Amino acid sequence: MDTDVKDTRANSRSAGSVSFPLLLVTMCLLGTLAGAAKASLFSAYQPDNFSRSVRKLPADMRRVLVLPLTSDSSYEQTESTGLLYDILVEELAKSKKFEVIRVTAAELKAHTGKSAWQAEDALPASLLDSLGKDFACNGVIFAHLTAYQSQAPLAIGWRLKLVDARDGTILWAVDEVFDAGRPDVVAGVKIFDRREQKSDTDDDHWLTLHSPRRFGRYSAASVLSLLPVR
Repeated sequence: MDTDVKDTRANSRSAGSVSFPLLLVTMCLLGTLAGAAKASLFSAYQPDNFSRSVRKLPADMRRVLVLPLTSDSSYEQTESTGLLYDILVEELAKSKKFEVIRVTAAELKAHTGKSAWQAEDALPASLLDSLGKDFACNGVIFAHLTAYQSQAPLAIGWRLKLVDARDGTILWAVDEVFDAGRPDVVAGVKIFDRREQKSDTDDDHWLTLHSPRRFGRYSAASVLSLLPVR
């Protein structure tokens, strides 16, 4: 009986002698896993408020006119809409899905009598046909800025519609707001920076999250990735 007691005490002392370092290792491991788990909670933001009437673009849709970017009347962001329009056109061109045609507000007014059109407007029956002929295009993209916040956290909202200029069919539509204050959007920015900006430092990510130009490019590329395939 005494031997059993001695063995038990010896085992207890032995276990006690390794419990503290084991506890440290365990705590460090748990801390690492907890940090990884916390980071993995926020996967990259995936815009999903969109619709497509076709999976593939019509084979003969080769030239698309991008109308000037409009915005809500509460925004007095002429400079910003100009910047974001440029970014939208550039990102569309990068997609190589079709030839992209720019048009200024003045040019649009000269052709249609108005400097801006929204897809939600009561459009003249002849508008799309007229645009198709005047600009030799097969499709028209209506672009509207639904949200814009230039101070951190940045926010940019896109409402875009691709319409077949020949029959008025809405081929694709998207309505998304990108909020830089959301962890999943931050995760999306990091992936975008690595892939598109070829950068992966905290300074680069911070810049994208605080630059309307860079954040605008991220948000535009994200929504345009949802276009029908070629």
